[in-house]
Amino acid sequence: MKWLEQQLAQWRGAGLVDEAAAASIAARYEVSSRARAARLLLVLGCVLLAVGIIWLVASNVELDEVGPFARIAFVAALWLGLVVLAEIVCGRERFGVLAGPLALLAAAAFGATIFQVAQSLQVPAYEPWLLAAWAAGALAYAYAIGSSGPLVLGVGVAAVFYVWLLTRDVGGGAPFVLVLGLATAAALTAAAAVLHHRTARARFAAAWRMAAACLALLALGAAAIPGLLEDATVPVLALLTAGAALAIAGGVALRADRLGRFELAVAAAVAVAALVLAAVAPDRTADAFAGERLPAGQLAHALAASALFLALAVGVALLGVARESRR
Repeated sequence: MKWLEQQLAQWRGAGLVDEAAAASIAARYEVSSRARAARLLLVLGCVLLAVGIIWLVASNVELDEVGPFARIAFVAALWLGLVVLAEIVCGRERFGVLAGPLALLAAAAFGATIFQVAQSLQVPAYEPWLLAAWAAGALAYAYAIGSSGPLVLGVGVAAVFYVWLLTRDVGGGAPFVLVLGLATAAALTAAAAVLHHRTARARFAAAWRMAAACLALLALGAAAIPGLLEDATVPVLALLTAGAALAIAGGVALRADRLGRFELAVAAAVAVAALVLAAVAPDRTADAFAGERLPAGQLAHALAASALFLALAVGVALLGVARESRR
């Protein structure tokens, strides 16, 4: 608000606006700020409620008088009720601010419904394909109603599913596959962000771009942990997945603008850096977390990975400036 007051004073001094216009601009900005604050509080509240719904299903409380089908009916009714409520408030001037948070809560309740059905049908809880179903439903719901809340949830759940699926059966190579999986997921989500600029859902690009940045930072952040990538075994599935992700990113780059190509080049560079860091990782001869002195090779590897991480972090910040995004 102080910045706006300074700008309005300069505009009045230059004769660009009069006192009445300046007062009207200031009043509108104050109303907009309050609306954003209210929306933030509502989103935080809905996130806590979403966690509560998931926790309610995960706790699997045994009640003799409540059978499995009654539980499914209750959670499904909660999900459908939230969907209807979000549609009712959508477009209404007085309650429109509730539409986004309610849509996010409905997407979370959809996931709870999936896990409740799986639980009642004795499907193993530690099954990544349940997350895939949740992500697919959340993303479909987001694009159907044009809401960013379910989109963010769907992208996040899809990323967890993707990494889980890659690391589930790889044994000793799990740390490397985790790093490479995060890096290739960053390339895929960056490609999705660039593609959205040419569609009717262009504003969804921000969520995909934010996911790509977080995944890339997590990949290089994990690679910088001393000893994580030592003696890395590289499963063929991980390499094929990385190659397919880079090929998709390259295909998207052919039709992207200059800034889009830069985004995709950075995402591809993260995947290549993960491969190189794994290839040159030394054998573990000391435990950094036990306070032991690291040998020169392992210390150099950790410092190089940390330098790459910091360079990526600066690049992400500069990209935010170029895209005019405060995220």
